Amino acid sequence: MNALMNKLNIKKRNVLKELEKVQSVIETLRNKKLEYVDLYTENVLTKEDLVEYRELTENKIKDLQIKKAELNEKLQECDNEDYAINIGKKLKDVLNLKELTPQVLHSLVEKITCKNDGTVHIQYSFVNPLQET
Repeated sequence: MNALMNKLNIKKRNVLKELEKVQSVIETLRNKKLEYVDLYTENVLTKEDLVEYRELTENKIKDLQIKKAELNEKLQECDNEDYAINIGKKLKDVLNLKELTPQVLHSLVEKITCKNDGTVHIQYSFVNPLQET
């Protein structure tokens, strides 16, 4: 479990670094677009050059936004894997359990709510957050 967590943390850090790089490149391209507009207004660039550069830049930005979405999906996968590993740890602890102590119970239960009509709702800490209720 610890080896999996270490690998997962490394993967998360790498994805976050790559995500930051992609966002930085997107911002750089957007700033350069503004610089080229300034050059056009100063009559340094022709309108055709400006349009061509704008199209190229927009295509690069679109490609980077697709990559950014893919990286966000990878990050979500990491979170899901992290969640699965944590559930595995809790299940392992529960399976080895010989006595249900208050500490164990507190680690399994997130919240208990009672309504006026007497119904009790127990929210467990290990319920899948992706599952619809």
